[in-house]
Amino acid sequence: MRNKKTFGLTEIVIGSLLIATVFTGLVSTFISIRRYIDRSQRRLRAINIARSYFNTWYNGLPNLTGNNFLLLPGGEGSYRRVDFDTNGDGQIDYSIVNIRINF
Repeated sequence: MRNKKTFGLTEIVIGSLLIATVFTGLVSTFISIRRYIDRSQRRLRAINIARSYFNTWYNGLPNLTGNNFLLLPGGEGSYRRVDFDTNGDGQIDYSIVNIRINF
């Protein structure tokens, strides 16, 4: 038998399939990471919007009528405020405010 120094069709097909499998895995990993980063950035933007308006909302809550208020163009929110008088002196000791934002 002679010494074989070239690749046959079978080796080329198998090698191509292996390279394609590895490449597909790398691309899908990259896409998944990009989606995760995009979701995290959207969540962070929403948190920053809420933080920037929270003081205004909290100070204005007793003056709002009803349980709904306009948040930003295209967004609505609702709140629930519960005041607690723990020592019975007639003054509010602390409040719990739940704010729900719908975009």
